Amino acid sequence: MKPHKKASGTFRPLRWLLVGVVITAVMTGCASTPPPEVVCSSNWIKPRTDAALKEFTSSTSDTWAKLSKTGKRAAKKGSIGLIEKASVLLSLTSLVNSFQNSQALEDLQLLSTTCDDPNLVRNALIGTMQDYNVPEPYINLLNELDGFMKLLESSAAELGPSTQ
Repeated sequence: MKPHKKASGTFRPLRWLLVGVVITAVMTGCASTPPPEVVCSSNWIKPRTDAALKEFTSSTSDTWAKLSKTGKRAAKKGSIGLIEKASVLLSLTSLVNSFQNSQALEDLQLLSTTCDDPNLVRNALIGTMQDYNVPEPYINLLNELDGFMKLLESSAAELGPSTQ
């Protein structure tokens, strides 16, 4: 038997060409990463927070509708009764519980960490409440719920001290 011949040298230039293409692609990818001031601009953050909250708001749409309806009724009457207040509190608690276990929270926490903004989670959820025409008193009530406050505190604690 004859010993196996080495592959001809014609493949070496091709191999180096492929290595060069890969290195160029990696370098180009790194060079095209936008600077932090662009990444964390409101134009960059808004569509990402909207996308993060889309599934959450869809899965809790009945609760959003109930809060909005009760809010409109309260605006007409000037106040709401005890049973309606209890219903609002249960709805807000339900939202907080759903939010705690959602992918939306994980996505918003990642954005919050990326942009070093400990208020991003809170602002995104409150903005969504405003988008659904949830009355301001209900939004303020949300800030008093222990579960929501603990959730926000744990999000902020994961970020560490703010540099702002």
